Amino acid sequence: MVVQVVIADDQADVRSALKLVLTENPRINILGEAADSESLVLLLTKDSPDVILMDWELPGLQAGPLIKRLRGINPDVFLIGLDSNPANRKKAL
Repeated sequence: MVVQVVIADDQADVRSALKLVLTENPRINILGEAADSESLVLLLTKDSPDVILMDWELPGLQAGPLIKRLRGINPDVFLIGLDSNPANRKKAL
């Protein structure tokens, strides 16, 4: 089985690094990339990824409303939030 992945981060270098690491695994296919929440929503309406690697502070919608919107489009997608801000770690727990 090949896992279909979308990478969403506003930093192109982060998207490139994640893509580089993930594409080394033949069981992972990168369906697309998004730099903001609206681009991510658009990607999800066109494709059906299994996993979204998503920056917790993606430009556009805040994480909570964005997750609700993504779940409304595809309730089965697995979301992985990425965050480098230590203050947000306490919020997520």
